[in-house]
Amino acid sequence: MARGEVALDGGWRVYSSGPGLALALIVGRFLGLRRESACVVFDPVLPPALAGLVARLPLLGVAIELELQPGPLGHGPSTLLLDGEPLPFTREANPYRLGGARVENAELQRRLATGSRRLVVHTG
Repeated sequence: MARGEVALDGGWRVYSSGPGLALALIVGRFLGLRRESACVVFDPVLPPALAGLVARLPLLGVAIELELQPGPLGHGPSTLLLDGEPLPFTREANPYRLGGARVENAELQRRLATGSRRLVVHTG
């Protein structure tokens, strides 16, 4: 743990505190990862200068590496690759820009159960 790596997916005490709110903003807004009841939405909005940013975090109970590869627009996921294989998604509606990528929980759980651990999100 000397390198500052601490796994955390806390409960209400973490998420209702200052650090918890900051963590939720980083994951949900900066990295663009939102968990919903039946799906996970990938919707990062990043400048191209941050291409290759990697975050290690839990997804549906599995530790993954999320790599973000923003294109010139920096938003609107174009492809999702889970261990190099395309991950099917539907497009989320957004009236102002290309919406995020919605992936069904069942599909993610099935793929994560096979040992998949690196998810790469390419945007426009």
